[in-house]
Amino acid sequence: MARQIINTGTTANDGTGDTLRTAGDKMNDNFSELYTILGSGAAGVSQLTDSGLDIIGTSFRTKIGAANPASEVSIDFPDSAGTVTLIAATQTLTNKIISADNNTLSGIAASSFVISDGSGNIDGSASAKAIPTGVVVGTTDTQTLTNKTLTTPSITSPKITTGINDVNNNEIIKFTATGSAVNEITITNQATGSSPSIAATGTDANLNLTLESKGTGGITVNTKLVNTAETLTSNGACSQAVPLTIFNSASSLAMTLAAGTIIGETKYFVNRNSGTATVTANMAGSVTSVAFAANEAGFMIWSGADWHLASKTVAT
Repeated sequence: MARQIINTGTTANDGTGDTLRTAGDKMNDNFSELYTILGSGAAGVSQLTDSGLDIIGTSFRTKIGAANPASEVSIDFPDSAGTVTLIAATQTLTNKIISADNNTLSGIAASSFVISDGSGNIDGSASAKAIPTGVVVGTTDTQTLTNKTLTTPSITSPKITTGINDVNNNEIIKFTATGSAVNEITITNQATGSSPSIAATGTDANLNLTLESKGTGGITVNTKLVNTAETLTSNGACSQAVPLTIFNSASSLAMTLAAGTIIGETKYFVNRNSGTATVTANMAGSVTSVAFAANEAGFMIWSGADWHLASKTVAT
């Protein structure tokens, strides 16, 4: 209905205006329309008040108001249907982007902290994750890890500063770094039928592998001590690099042995056949060769200048 205007006439009491009844009907009609729009206090309608807008419910009202602004503000409702999010209400937010730089998340209990994928699950089932103390570990950050237990980790070229400790934090292996090192040891495991190895490797062509005890202690070998061996059946040179040479010929053998390279290195000989094996070498004194008859054995030690015959068994 359009607003109805009361005709008050051209001049006062000229008899051209609305009658009191007609004027009263217009006022009632106007007020009725206003009450219909603004609310009459009945449930399900809205009512303007001096503090805002009241939406009348069956038992209670929803009162919508505004705080006294310090400056002009503009509030825009989205072009979408849905529920308004309130500060203290328990509600589920969907399709929201929260800027971590401009917001602070607080009051998250460690027992209820859950990280979810798109389906709301972690590894197949939703579960609570405790919030750790300290700094979060980044995949590409340079960080120091403390009190971490790694189970079956795959680690590529880790840098170990001082050593490896046991479960009680007692030292098992200590490491001493050498500046600009080019030589190292290589530990190799093996498949069935082959033995694992510890080898000196690196840039240098010839390398010793040093085992050192402490104080008056020694190197203890709890099982067999086995020398790598070569077996010779014809005249020629004994390998200086192989610690044990076995002669196995029914005929006499004429053999040579080159000079040693490391003071203290030992060369062993065993003759397991009937032919005498004569080894010519740079030996100390006037001796230039030593003969090993059938079943005889012996060894020489390099002094840095000569081979010294340290022992030789005599076949009986």
